Amino acid sequence: MPASPLVWQVWTAQFLFLAATSFGAFLLALPGRAFGHPHWQRVSRLGLLVALACGVAAPVALLAGLAQPARALTIYARGNGSSAMTSVAWMLPCYLGALVVFAWTTLRRDLAAAEGPGLRAKLHRIASLGGGGAPRLRLLAMIAAAGCGLGLLICGARVLTAVPARELWNTPLLPWIFAVAGLAGALGLALVLDRSCAPAGSRTLCEPRMTALLAWGTVAALAILAGLGWGWMGGSPVVTALAGAAGLALLPALLRAGWLVGGIAAASGWGMDWVVLAGGQSLPGSSVADLLPDLPALSGLLGATGLLLFLVIALAGSLPVLGPHRPGRA
Repeated sequence: MPASPLVWQVWTAQFLFLAATSFGAFLLALPGRAFGHPHWQRVSRLGLLVALACGVAAPVALLAGLAQPARALTIYARGNGSSAMTSVAWMLPCYLGALVVFAWTTLRRDLAAAEGPGLRAKLHRIASLGGGGAPRLRLLAMIAAAGCGLGLLICGARVLTAVPARELWNTPLLPWIFAVAGLAGALGLALVLDRSCAPAGSRTLCEPRMTALLAWGTVAALAILAGLGWGWMGGSPVVTALAGAAGLALLPALLRAGWLVGGIAAASGWGMDWVVLAGGQSLPGSSVADLLPDLPALSGLLGATGLLLFLVIALAGSLPVLGPHRPGRA
């Protein structure tokens, strides 16, 4: 582990948040992409985009949290098969692989429908392998992604409960906190993309009622997260801040400023995971000087955020994840 607990806490919080957000976004993608609900098509496409971007970025944060990438190979080669860390190490690539297969099966028809002589269209048609929905493979990939994603949350909590130094980690609420924080992050990022990916002349990509549903669902997730925090730490300043975030998100939700609700939710979900890793404590160090030795490692968080932004742009631009903007089509 890194010499400074702060660096380990921040990078591990980044990994937990990205993994849980990817799983939450995967669940958000199911109504439209797996079950074909017509009103959920665009929302589910946004969820699929967030799930893929966060899923690919999560291993980067995990390697950074280990301080030395070679330690990952040690976990795979010599890890105890019954340990939670080894389970996380194996479940992460399995989840990511199942997620990619699920995305491919749901986008296969769109890839096959690519038109034009350009290289991108040709690559899309080749990647479709003839098109078709592949319902059996999609079902298997969906089940595998759901199982591995749930296992990641549970085993991630078990890694913490195995550390006797933090009594606050020994609680059954941890998997629920990670799950709800990830769901809030997934809903929040979907709201931000709903505004960012909107076509010219439109405020949002999704239908107004679906955008409103996302916004109020995000507020509800923040309220639940605050309740879980109260059950975990009682009336601490952290819980007060989370409750304040949920209340703060009410106003932009009423004003239909979904991007602001999304930003509050994503920041709150990440912050909650950081507080969990800190064992309920505040930021270590009482002055800027105390944090200076950690700044080089902590500055990597900007790179992780940039990587996530790059992945979102690259996936949205290279794959038909967002689909056509015409109403009535997925």
